[in-house]
Amino acid sequence: MFRVANIINFLCQLLNGQMGVVNFPPLKPLFLSIYRSSHTYLSPLASLPPLQLHIRRNPAESASSRVLPVIMRSLTSIQSELSEGYRLVSGNKLPEAQVVFRAVLFALLLVVVTTDDEARIVRQITVIFGLFDYLINV
Repeated sequence: MFRVANIINFLCQLLNGQMGVVNFPPLKPLFLSIYRSSHTYLSPLASLPPLQLHIRRNPAESASSRVLPVIMRSLTSIQSELSEGYRLVSGNKLPEAQVVFRAVLFALLLVVVTTDDEARIVRQITVIFGLFDYLINV
């Protein structure tokens, strides 16, 4: 568990330096969920402890410098969740919409983008579509 704490501490430093995030307790369950979801355990024999295996995004790659971790949340799933939030606002279910928008905002902090188009979509969601405004005003 000490190793997990170091990883989370490093992630918090990165988010603070790159995005200015300062309030990390709401993100802790998300950090732990991502960490747990990116590993699997295999028990070869009942008398041996389980082996921890890392789930990889590109299993065919053999060079350790080019191995990528699995993506837990895709941009498409976040966009569908955002659409659900807009639907809740249209239905005047504001407390539920606030929960959804907050989850989308947290997910956007940790989403993996691989192309310039995906980075542009993330910027559009946060700035152009006014996710911050929805979250503050709901």
